[in-house]
Amino acid sequence: MSGQAPPGEPEREPAGIQVDAYALRTSLRPSPPSDPDPQSWRQAAQRINSFLMGISVGVFGLVHDTVAGARALVRGVTRFPEHLNRGC
Repeated sequence: MSGQAPPGEPEREPAGIQVDAYALRTSLRPSPPSDPDPQSWRQAAQRINSFLMGISVGVFGLVHDTVAGARALVRGVTRFPEHLNRGC
């Protein structure tokens, strides 16, 4: 393969991931940032404030999810002998 498109067909970008018997090739590129750079300190402060609010919500959400998961785990473990006695 020469890497060129046949006559009359447009050039195509290579697939993101190519796998054969000997190698794994990727042509992945990072996506550009979704937010443009701030143009002033006021814009920077607003963005930082938004990020900090997201972090604080995420931390408390993580604590809630951890406690809820631990509670479900304990409930499941305590029901295990019950299932063994029933012969399930």
